Amino acid sequence: METFIIGTQGNQPFKIASTMVSREHAKVTIGDDGQWNIEDLNSTNGTFVRNQQGQFVRVSRMTITPDTFICLGPDTALGCKFYACHLKAESDDYSREFALLEKYAKEFSAKIANVERTSEVITKSIGVVSLALLAGSFLIPDQGTNVQLLRVGTALSTGSSLLYSPRKTIKSINARYSELFNCPNPNCNGKLSLKEIEDCQCMKCKAHA
Repeated sequence: METFIIGTQGNQPFKIASTMVSREHAKVTIGDDGQWNIEDLNSTNGTFVRNQQGQFVRVSRMTITPDTFICLGPDTALGCKFYACHLKAESDDYSREFALLEKYAKEFSAKIANVERTSEVITKSIGVVSLALLAGSFLIPDQGTNVQLLRVGTALSTGSSLLYSPRKTIKSINARYSELFNCPNPNCNGKLSLKEIEDCQCMKCKAHA
């Protein structure tokens, strides 16, 4: 079994200078069976792991994976964030982390593209139906029916804009994935752009794959 004591005086393969991280803040163990566990060592500012929603959850002890994103201390520039797998890598090797970030970036791009396609289909469909109702209002001589058709067309257009908002959906996706695009360097705390992820390098600290 391997044991890493993580902190400003820990045995992790990278330095931690943050004043919000305890000398011995947390412990990560890797069992002979390959199971990873993290345990908070009664730190002052807590140990957190990022869940599937991109939010940090405080933990005392839990099973993790090499791809778990850990935060020691607050989720600010004063905290220390890193992927668990970095405990098993050279201090300047972020190959696995950038591969994971590329996966997230592809998921993000695919979801944005899907929203845009769906929005286009809905917009075109509503447009066609509205035009058909408008044309029908001119073709049908009954004045009452004309008014009804125009009302239905207007209600259809208005209702679709209220029930389906691509901008709101895209904003939600942006918020979700922006939480995943952290620089993998424990001493950086920067957010990466899609371009930086594509290039596999943080422009702020120069961490690279």
